Amino acid sequence: MKLFCLGVFVDHKLGVTVRMTIAPPAVTIDVRGCLTLSGVNALLPIVRRAGRIIDGPEITVDISAAQHIDTPALKYLTFLATGLGSEPFTVLAPDLAPTWPYAAQLLSYGSAA
Repeated sequence: MKLFCLGVFVDHKLGVTVRMTIAPPAVTIDVRGCLTLSGVNALLPIVRRAGRIIDGPEITVDISAAQHIDTPALKYLTFLATGLGSEPFTVLAPDLAPTWPYAAQLLSYGSAA
């Protein structure tokens, strides 16, 4: 989805790489780009498919290399990781999630600062 904000076109693309190991059975889903709520919804079918392919709970969604992570998306993803509505999985996230580079400008836009 392209978004025009503060004179800049922003492309919220999500890149996903799925890595599988046979012994022990495990799947790692590496996420790059921008993780938004719609991106989390796009990840769910991949997590479900991974759960059907391997026999076991070793599914990891690694978002530590994402360009930016929306806070609501991170909260939603960690909620879904409990297994509600899909296979349970582990989320690897950075301690401090990277935010959209123009977020501060957007919040201060039009303020009397």
